[in-house]
Amino acid sequence: MWKKLVALRRKINPNSQKIIGNTAWLLGDKVLRMGFGLFIGVWVARYLGPEKFGLLNYAIAFVSLFNVFATLGLNNIVVRDLVRKPLEKGEILGTSFLLKLLGSSLLFILTVSLIYLLRSDEIKTQILVGIIAIGMIFKSFDVIELWFQSQVQSKYIILSNTSGYLFLNIIKIIAIKNQAPLIIFALIWSGEFLLSALGLIIVYQWQGHLLKAWRWSLQRAKLLLK
Repeated sequence: MWKKLVALRRKINPNSQKIIGNTAWLLGDKVLRMGFGLFIGVWVARYLGPEKFGLLNYAIAFVSLFNVFATLGLNNIVVRDLVRKPLEKGEILGTSFLLKLLGSSLLFILTVSLIYLLRSDEIKTQILVGIIAIGMIFKSFDVIELWFQSQVQSKYIILSNTSGYLFLNIIKIIAIKNQAPLIIFALIWSGEFLLSALGLIIVYQWQGHLLKAWRWSLQRAKLLLK
């Protein structure tokens, strides 16, 4: 059986092996998050109770309405350009990062302003939405993930993100055990985006790439938004 598997692997060209391996990493990440997320999610829901858990989910859902626009529809375009012109990654990543940073910052202001107008008498809701909305700004660093996607190297990103995901879920368990207030769970939610950004930066630099090589290009920005 083992000899057959080895023989089959030899018949598959290196590019196909790379794609299959990349897909396996992505699938494994999804399965882990679904299983672990369901377990921790139920635990958090039972701890917070219907009222607090409902308020937390409302804040998350409210921010998610705006978070959809944080990518500016750039992801597929950026990956395409990186595949076609990998040597121009400094300009592509630098420009797309600044575009996303500007867009997410404006969306953060819009989100906080709107929740203040809609729920002017609910301070707790405003605070939760504000904390969770900060995560949108950290998602600007997701452009690093797009680089690894273009190189079919998702395993590095998955290892980084999964490590952060598991760490923060352990923090959730500690928070439950110590009877932490609702605001802590909002901070943990937003903290996942911060930790993900830090992980992406570390992996990117570890692979020999430099953030200081990123640069802004007005012409590139026009092409990305075209």
